[in-house]
Amino acid sequence: MGDQPFLTDDQSRNNRLVALLNMGEGWHNLHHAFQASSRHGITIQAGKIVYLPDPTFSLIKILESLKLASKLRLPTEAELLARARYPKTSQTPSMVAFKS
Repeated sequence: MGDQPFLTDDQSRNNRLVALLNMGEGWHNLHHAFQASSRHGITIQAGKIVYLPDPTFSLIKILESLKLASKLRLPTEAELLARARYPKTSQTPSMVAFKS
C-alpha cells in the first residue's frame, strides 16, 4: 500500500501513515532506489521533485552539526529524475498521446 515514485527492482512503496508514525521511515521507495541516501523523504509529483517531511534526516543533520555524522550522501536532482517511474513531463503514462 503506497506509491512508487522511483524505479526499483522490488515492490518498495512510500506510505504516509508509516512515515508519520516512524519519523519518516515510511518513505521506503527512495531508500530502495538510492540506498546510500541519508534522506528518504523525496518523491516525484507531476515530473517535479518534492521534498517530504523527514524527521530522521533532520536528526541526521543535527548529528552532522555536532560532528557525530559526516559524509552524508544525497542523490542529485538529475539522478532523482532519471530514476522517476513516470515520464519526465507533467503527463502520467495514461495521459500520454501516441501517434499512429
